[in-house]
Amino acid sequence: MYNIEEHKFRFSAWAASRAASTSPKLRFDVRKGQVCLRAIKDLIPPSIQEEFDIFHKRLREIIILEGLKLNLNFTHGVAAKLINVYFKSMIVCNEKYSEEIQSIIHPPIDSLLLKSLCKHNIGGLGKEFKTIEDIKWSKLNSNQYEECIKYIKIVMINKPLWMIEEYWVGHQ
Repeated sequence: MYNIEEHKFRFSAWAASRAASTSPKLRFDVRKGQVCLRAIKDLIPPSIQEEFDIFHKRLREIIILEGLKLNLNFTHGVAAKLINVYFKSMIVCNEKYSEEIQSIIHPPIDSLLLKSLCKHNIGGLGKEFKTIEDIKWSKLNSNQYEECIKYIKIVMINKPLWMIEEYWVGHQ
């Protein structure tokens, strides 16, 4: 049934699929992104950071398995980008959700954000972000992705994680 919830899902899945499919080694169409995201769309994120991080890892694993069914070899970096852009649209930019939940959602990680964090030595962690940048966001395994999020949490202590996107230049 086409209603406002389906409308929001389609828009958010389109945005997430377009963003996550920018890796030259892994292109996929919006339809395939939607199929993967439908597998997680009814799961409700917890509002405690540590629980959310465990939940996010589970979501990445679900997305990776759904991708395999479509002959897509998603890494944790690509799965995370798909999830994070989807959540950015569905949760972070949606007044229906509490600031508590909005603040713990992982931001989308990409080369533009990582380059900017390195260039400006944000939080004094330029070298750490450079290590992640050198790997390439689309090739991150689970531990590397979680390491990147750990650095973002250090920088954003007592601030919503989405605010790190102040350094993302992709909006220009």
